[in-house]
Amino acid sequence: MKLLFKKLPEKAAFFIQTVVTILLLHYFFIIFAIRFILNEIVKKMEIKKMKTQNIYQIKNLPTSEESEILSEILNFKNTKIERIISTGQVTPAGKWYNQPSDEWVILLQGNATIEFENAEYTQLSKGDYLLIPAHRKHRVSFTSSAPPCIWLAVHML
Repeated sequence: MKLLFKKLPEKAAFFIQTVVTILLLHYFFIIFAIRFILNEIVKKMEIKKMKTQNIYQIKNLPTSEESEILSEILNFKNTKIERIISTGQVTPAGKWYNQPSDEWVILLQGNATIEFENAEYTQLSKGDYLLIPAHRKHRVSFTSSAPPCIWLAVHML
């Protein structure tokens, strides 16, 4: 570096070397800070290591008198995904779901019927999906037991 400043007065060369050193230190500090912040974000995300599972694998199938099986698959930031297994369960008469957030559901297996408050019915078969807007009152009025219904519900919180 002394060769670069050979023709400059000694004070000017010292000043330039000082500025370059400060800029390099500043650059390394910024890189260190960014890496530190990213590491902290990853720690706070607390993403659990998920093991591979099969959405169609059902260990203990509920009877129609028992409750549905709800399994939370993911709950991260503003999204919750759950698997629901139904075998003839329906929403009790007179009860309506009035959820505070949008819900997207897909029926992966079976047949089901969703009833909306205005007496509108939507029949679902394997592969059918539906977006239920927040606060749209609805209930499940039918689910097949053979084959059992396997739902995937995505709640956009």
